Amino acid sequence: MCNLDRSLDQCIPHYSFRRLDPPFKQAKFSFGYNFRFASHWKHENRSFRTLTKAYGIRFIFSVSGNAARFNLIVLIFNIGLLIGAICLITFIFDIIGLHIYCHSAVDRPQKSQDVVEESKRNNEQVQLTE
Repeated sequence: MCNLDRSLDQCIPHYSFRRLDPPFKQAKFSFGYNFRFASHWKHENRSFRTLTKAYGIRFIFSVSGNAARFNLIVLIFNIGLLIGAICLITFIFDIIGLHIYCHSAVDRPQKSQDVVEESKRNNEQVQLTE
């Protein structure tokens, strides 16, 4: 059986065949496969049926596989991992851009800004006005 949670390359189906009708030695009244079915319908409040007997080979294809059920906890866990991976990728590209990239000396001042304390700002303003 195939595990439907994996890729189709890993799915290797197993085929088996068997005969559905009894062999001719066991049931001599009918060889091969035959079956009967009825069609029912109504016309002007009268019921009709047609009986049909079919002869020949009947093929039955059965497909089966394994798959996991939906699990909300696993979904939330995977979404959290995805968000964490996106944050990590952003951090890695910032490091590459600020330290390894050839124009990092130009880009670094635009990326970050120095924080100045409030008292130093007041002193600068006083000096500028005098």
